[in-house]
Amino acid sequence: MLEQYNPTVLMVEPSRHFVSLLRHILSVGGVKHTHHAADAYGALEVIKADHVDILLLDSEITGITAVELTRVIRCASDSPNPNLPIIFLSDRPTRRLIDTATQAGVNYYVRKPVSAQILLERMKWAIEAEHQRIAEIREGLEPAA
Repeated sequence: MLEQYNPTVLMVEPSRHFVSLLRHILSVGGVKHTHHAADAYGALEVIKADHVDILLLDSEITGITAVELTRVIRCASDSPNPNLPIIFLSDRPTRRLIDTATQAGVNYYVRKPVSAQILLERMKWAIEAEHQRIAEIREGLEPAA
């Protein structure tokens, strides 16, 4: 499903068991390149050191909150990728949490326990939307004929 995009995925998830499940889902979905961080600080290190195409972000991370991490990625002057697609994962969603995460810049939300089909579909949507955004920017930079 995602092979054609060859994405690099960063999973920010404190549960090793859930990381193992995500890795399996991603592998079946055609993802070959993954990184893992257990908390927000580790995530920022990975984002600054390596190219990441999509972020899977658990709502219950430690360090700074998932919403605060999203704001840092979107707004920090030294953010290497402020447009990084972010998929928010939560097993205890509230309307307030989802609204706050969306306002901070989360692109999609997936409820735990995760459906492989829904997660891979949201990842595809996020990657395609980012590719479209980049294409539109490039198109706008093309010299007029």
